[in-house]
Amino acid sequence: MTRFAIASVAALCAVAALAATATAAQATTAPTACVASYAFAGPNHASGLATAMTRLASELTDQGVKVTLLHAGPVRNGDVATWTSKFNSAGLQYINVLQRNGEQTAVAGSLAKVRSFRLFEWLAAHPTTCDVVHVHDYRGLGYMTLTAKAAGEASLQDVAVVVQAHGNTRMMHESNNVDHTTPEAMADEAMEAGSLAMADLVTAPTQWYMQWLTTQGLLPTSTSTRVVPNVLPAELEGLAAGACTGDNKAAPAKALAFFGRQTELKGLNVFLDAVEQLCPATGATCAASKILFVGPAATLSSGRRSTDVINERCQSFSVPCEIVSHLSSTTAALQLLVKERAVAVLPSLQEPAPSALVECALAGVPVIASNAGGLPEMLAATSADSYFEAGSVRALVVRAGEALASPCSFRASPAASRDDTSAMWASVHTEAAAINMASSAVSSVTTEAARAMPVTVAIIGNFDSDECLAEPLACTTAMSSVVDTVRSLAAQTQAVSEVLAVVPTSHVEAAHGLDAALSGFVSHRVVGSDGTDVAAFMNT
Repeated sequence: MTRFAIASVAALCAVAALAATATAAQATTAPTACVASYAFAGPNHASGLATAMTRLASELTDQGVKVTLLHAGPVRNGDVATWTSKFNSAGLQYINVLQRNGEQTAVAGSLAKVRSFRLFEWLAAHPTTCDVVHVHDYRGLGYMTLTAKAAGEASLQDVAVVVQAHGNTRMMHESNNVDHTTPEAMADEAMEAGSLAMADLVTAPTQWYMQWLTTQGLLPTSTSTRVVPNVLPAELEGLAAGACTGDNKAAPAKALAFFGRQTELKGLNVFLDAVEQLCPATGATCAASKILFVGPAATLSSGRRSTDVINERCQSFSVPCEIVSHLSSTTAALQLLVKERAVAVLPSLQEPAPSALVECALAGVPVIASNAGGLPEMLAATSADSYFEAGSVRALVVRAGEALASPCSFRASPAASRDDTSAMWASVHTEAAAINMASSAVSSVTTEAARAMPVTVAIIGNFDSDECLAEPLACTTAMSSVVDTVRSLAAQTQAVSEVLAVVPTSHVEAAHGLDAALSGFVSHRVVGSDGTDVAAFMNT
C-alpha cells in the first residue's frame, strides 16, 4: 500500500434493538422503576421537563411502584442531602449520578455525553434496582445505557428502557434561530436519535410530535411507540375555584401573562409585538393593568438575555411589566396567575406538548394558545376558541382582547382526564417490562434499525504535502480516491450525519470535485493537512 492510499474510517456508535410486541399480562408484577432526568421539580427551577419527569415518578409511586429518581444534573436549589431526605419522605429514593464521594462533581467535556455515561455507569453498577428505566429523549440521556445494552452488557439485559419524547435539539435550535450544525448540537441530535431507535418503548405526549420525529427521520418505524399525555397532578384541580363565580364571572381580567420559558420558540417576540399593539404608550387605553412574564429566563439567539429584551420593550407599553422567573413549582406559578386575575398566553411557534397548557386548563386559569405543533391535541374540542394562528401578531391581539374582556369564557378542559393519563402510564410501565422480556437477541437486530443510527465518517488521505508537491500526479490520484469514497458513502443506506475529508494542504484549493460529491450531506468539511497532524482532525 502506498503513502497515498486512502483510509476510510467509520465510527458506528451503536446498534438498535428490535422490540417485539407483548401484552402487559406478560410483565412481572409491579416492576420497579428508575426515572432519569436532567432536572426534577424542587432541586431545579420549574420547567416542563422537570415537572413532567417528577410527576411521572410520583404517579408511579402512588400506583405502588418502587421508584428511584436518577438525577443527571446539578442541584440548583438547596443541596443533594436535603433533597435526598425530602424525596425519601415522599417514598422516592433520590440519587444524583453526578456525585463522587458524597460531593457533586463538575462535568467536564461534552455535557450530554458525560451525563449519559454517568447514568449508564450507575445503572450498570446497580442492575437489580429497576426493572424499567423512564428517561427523556432530550440530549440523549439514555443513549449510553441503550448502546451498552444493545452491545450485550449483561447487567442491563433485564432492564427495559422507555424513552419519553419530550423535546428535541433540532426543533429547539431551529425554532430559536440557533445553529444546530455545531459539533455539540450534532452529537446531541445523534444521541437523541440513537435513544429513540434503541428504546424498548417510546412515548410522546401528542400524536403530532410522534409524527414529526418520524418524518424527520429520527424515529424508525420499527420502534414500539405509544402516545401518552403527561401526568396531570391532583393538586392542580380546582386551584382557581371561585375565580369565575358570583360577581367574578363577568369581571374582566387584570393582567396578561406570557407563561413559559422566555425564548423565541415559545413565541416571546410575537407576544411582545402583540402587547405593543394592545397597550401602546400613547393612544388607546390598555385592557390589562399589568403584563406578566412567568417562566424561566433564557439567552436569545441574539446573545442577549431575555429579561434585558423584555425590560427594553416594556418601555414602550402603557402599563407596567413584571418578570417572575424563579418560581420553584408550577403550583406557585398558577397561584400567581390566579392572584393577579391573569389570562395565560402560550404563543409558541413550534411545540410538541407544553405542560403549561393543560396545567392552566386543569387549574381553571383562563388560557389562550397558538395552534402550533401538538397544542391543538391537548384541549377538549369544547375549548377550540382558546387557540389562535401561530406566529400571527394580529391573531393574538384579537384573541387576547377577547380573553381580557371575558376571561371566564376562556377556561378550558384537558383532552384527557387525570384518571385517563394515570391509567395510560400504568399500562406503559408494565408493558415496557413485557416488551423487554420478549425482545429479540442482539444478533437479530433489524437492518432498518441499524441503518437508522447516524454515524460520522472521516475520509483521510494518507499523504505528505512535500511528497504531493514532488509527485503531483500521485496526489491527484489520491484526491480522486477520496472523491470515489465519498460517492460510495452517498450511495449506501447507512445514515451519515457528518463527513470530514482531510486532503493534502497543497490540494485544498483544487477540491472542487470533492465539494460537489460532499454537497449531498447535511454537514461536511474539507480540511488540509501536511500529513503529520491527521490524528488531530479525528476529535474536531
